Amino acid sequence: MAVCLLVSNPLCLIQVAAAPFVAGALWLHPPYCFLSLIPANIMGEMGIGVTLTIIVELVNSSLRTPAVAIYIFIISNVGGNAPLLVTPLTRAWGLRVALLVLCPGMYIT
Repeated sequence: MAVCLLVSNPLCLIQVAAAPFVAGALWLHPPYCFLSLIPANIMGEMGIGVTLTIIVELVNSSLRTPAVAIYIFIISNVGGNAPLLVTPLTRAWGLRVALLVLCPGMYIT
């Protein structure tokens, strides 16, 4: 199921392609870590506008505002609660590994 979704949805492929650049931002030394953020942000953040446009176009005009609000609520809760996992993962594996798991992992999920 996940492989079919990954192949059929170009936005998922772009997110997976952006994940190594996010990992490079955590792993490389300056200035290369900052240069790694450029393709990560370009590829990783372009899906937000596309997804919002799809939501607005698929929903009736009377339900557009609640649909966008629900989407932003879900995205904010998933991404907003990720920092809570940093402390337990840091205790288990160290800060660098915890950030390598969470940052690129959030792009893929």
